[in-house]
Amino acid sequence: MAKKNNPEVKRGRGRPRKVRPSKTIWKLPEGVRFVARNRNHSQALTHRWVAYKNNQVVGYYKTPKEAEDALNK
Repeated sequence: MAKKNNPEVKRGRGRPRKVRPSKTIWKLPEGVRFVARNRNHSQALTHRWVAYKNNQVVGYYKTPKEAEDALNK
């Protein structure tokens, strides 16, 4: 066991931190973004993906695939 003032032993104080899993980042097509919508209406929690073209909103969708399909139509 090392002595208390030994500089070779480096231990963190307190509870050890959990290792965070790596984030998965998807490539989104141009014109599809994730948005946090206002919660004052019924579709606020279900339709969170927006499709837009030339700064005009095409619509709000449940999944990025649905938004991409609407953008391509």
